[in-house]
Amino acid sequence: MRITACLLLLQLVVTRAFAQTPDSSFQKGDHLLNVGIGLNSYYEGGLPLSLSYEKATTDKVSIVFGIDYLHRNYTDLYLGKYSFTAIYLGVRGAFHVNSFLEEIDFYDSHLDIYVGAALGYRYFHWSDSYASYYYDFGGGLYYGAYLGGKYYFTPRISAFMELGATGSTNARVGIGIKL
Repeated sequence: MRITACLLLLQLVVTRAFAQTPDSSFQKGDHLLNVGIGLNSYYEGGLPLSLSYEKATTDKVSIVFGIDYLHRNYTDLYLGKYSFTAIYLGVRGAFHVNSFLEEIDFYDSHLDIYVGAALGYRYFHWSDSYASYYYDFGGGLYYGAYLGGKYYFTPRISAFMELGATGSTNARVGIGIKL
């Protein structure tokens, strides 16, 4: 009986949370925290992790400050044990196209589609059992362009996917939270 009551209560809470209609998927003044993982890596393996803060400066433009982190340890027949760490710290600008989608009757208030550009600094460290020159990626400036989309399940919680060069991966998924 208690289990049934708990399940019914859980269903009611989840249904109410997902039944709320967002005011808008993207609005001036929004502040978001985005946490993501890369689906691949520009390097030989590892799981790219990302954290970013996004501020909507207008109803169409946002500024994003983010960091990507990637680390991997290997054991190789020729190189022995080696590892690398890549850290990308940068800023992105995004243009949200929802107003254009409204004009062509392809608008969903739960959806936020955006395109943008990225610029930042990449730090890369490599170490192995023999020499540190096998892959000399070094550090320095990086730049890129991307396409992304968020789907809002509630007015504050969204899932996102981004494709393009914005850090240590060219395909990323994650969760966005309006603060």
